[in-house]
Amino acid sequence: MAHAPVTRTGRGYCRLCQPNDPPVHRSKTEARPAHQQRRRRVDDCCRYRSAIPPAPDPEQQPADGQQQRRAISLEDIFERMQLGEVKELNLVLKADVQGSIDPIVKSLKELGDEDLKVRVLRQGTGNISESDLMLAIASSAIIVGFQVEIDAAAQRLADTEGVSVRLYDVIYRLIDDIDKALKGLLEPTYEDVVIGHAEVRAIFRIPRRGHIAGSYVTDGQIKRNALARVRRNGDEIYEGKVSSLRRFTEDVREVEAGYECGIGLEGFVDFEEGDVIEIYAQELVS
Repeated sequence: MAHAPVTRTGRGYCRLCQPNDPPVHRSKTEARPAHQQRRRRVDDCCRYRSAIPPAPDPEQQPADGQQQRRAISLEDIFERMQLGEVKELNLVLKADVQGSIDPIVKSLKELGDEDLKVRVLRQGTGNISESDLMLAIASSAIIVGFQVEIDAAAQRLADTEGVSVRLYDVIYRLIDDIDKALKGLLEPTYEDVVIGHAEVRAIFRIPRRGHIAGSYVTDGQIKRNALARVRRNGDEIYEGKVSSLRRFTEDVREVEAGYECGIGLEGFVDFEEGDVIEIYAQELVS
């Protein structure tokens, strides 16, 4: 094996091995043994140093077990099974009482096949806790709860680590979702998350733009191209999309609470003063 060239200093050390200590003066009788000892140490060091690969950069290394503990969800379990990444669906099961756990576990054991089996790592009663989350993180498990809630601290940890937590109040739906997931038939579930509200205070007719609602943003944000609803006297009269958003004469991407703006909605012109425009987004339920 060819070694990298080593530059030696005047005292016989390579630059990597050069000691920082000041030179020690020895008598002539001490010089030869010390020189031989030092030379042997230098040669050994320089001979093997170039053969040792550089230490890996800690910042470029994945966290311990990161690849092995990749977060998983019911929606992608079938796909990952086909890719050969998983052979078991690990579950942490929590229920309100022991009488609920027994029939759920019995039904779960009947699901799956030789390619993908269900494995209940933990079963217990009570709300979902941080301890349950830690187990799910370590084993790439999904947490399933029946007639229970998740503690606030556990919810924060689940959000941070991307752990899938699913809550049910009907046993049939719980079993059915897992059965569909094992067969690749489970459709993703979305929930509406409200982003902001605006109150209509005036209506304008603008050439080539149609009817625009002069509005005041009461909370959150109004975003162009976002999903929107119009509520009048508490009733929903429109559901669609924000087609235009302006501040004075300029088109803008979003408007914060406390500011006025002009809002145009796709396919809707029947604004009335006092209407409430609700802006929302659809997020995937893990």
